[in-house]
Amino acid sequence: MGTFAEPDAASAKLAAQLHKGQATVLENGQQVVPISIAAHGASVTWYAATTGKPHYVRQDAVRSDMVDVTYSDFGTPVNAAAPAGKVEEAPTGAWPNSKLH
Repeated sequence: MGTFAEPDAASAKLAAQLHKGQATVLENGQQVVPISIAAHGASVTWYAATTGKPHYVRQDAVRSDMVDVTYSDFGTPVNAAAPAGKVEEAPTGAWPNSKLH
């Protein structure tokens, strides 16, 4: 596992805007903790499972470029295959840990 040389300022700023709500229960009976962010009249709430592995199980978005999503079947194969041809590595300094703007 790698280490970071310094904190990522963008990630720290984003983390400061997140709000962790009280544990709740979804319509399907699953216990979750909501984690949300709101800015400029738009918001996104992710729900993390409180039992088992803390997977995100749902995303509710009030943004024009995001949709509501329900996540399930964790650990189930998806019949994905490696791409054909040469795989190129991202250049050094590439997002998300880039200082490039």
